[in-house]
Amino acid sequence: MGEKMRILFVCSGNTCRSPMAEAILRRLAEEEGRDDILVESAGLAAWPGAPASEHAVKVLAEEGIDLRGHRAKQVTREMVEAAELVLTMTWDQKESVLKLAPGAEGKVFTLKEMDAGPELTAALSRWEELRRRLHGKEAEFFREHGGEIAQLKERRDRLVRELAEVEGHLQDWESRLKAVTAGERQQLQQMAENLRDLDIRDPFGRPVEEYRSCLREIRRYLAGILPKLQEGGGRGKDS
Repeated sequence: MGEKMRILFVCSGNTCRSPMAEAILRRLAEEEGRDDILVESAGLAAWPGAPASEHAVKVLAEEGIDLRGHRAKQVTREMVEAAELVLTMTWDQKESVLKLAPGAEGKVFTLKEMDAGPELTAALSRWEELRRRLHGKEAEFFREHGGEIAQLKERRDRLVRELAEVEGHLQDWESRLKAVTAGERQQLQQMAENLRDLDIRDPFGRPVEEYRSCLREIRRYLAGILPKLQEGGGRGKDS
């Protein structure tokens, strides 16, 4: 058969949520006879080589899955770029992954985005549209004023003695940029709180029941993923 589809789960330390999601999706794929999927996990702040947390091992064992051999990995840009689909446990992690690999936009989602429901899907569409408008305004601003800003930055580098004067000019340009994008930034900040509903809560350091609850939530959102991967992954238009 052809090359396998690479699915990458990402959380913070790669000892709780992402390895649990990795193990569950691998089990689901095996149960459905899917051998066209390669599942991996990594962490944004992982301690490489660290084992899965004790409670994660315990709750997966209750599912008949042995997580004792798991070892944490630090996520890299190369890992993100090599994956066809990257699923994070929280919205902030999604944003961090996109900063790590800006070209990955369109294939990086929170796990809950795969089955977000109509209300959150609508909020995501508004968020994406607002961010496009923000980026458009920034691009337009820099097309109009980028030359002047670049000259000021070069002058600052050459003439350290005039640093205070140059910094004043730069701050003026930055203030103007903030002024023309103030509306979008304020709306994005307000909407960000609502999008926290896309987070899978971190059970690290909490009682084992929190791990069980986390696992149930991960299982719930993974259950509908396999059918969506038939056409190459990602969040469908009507998901």
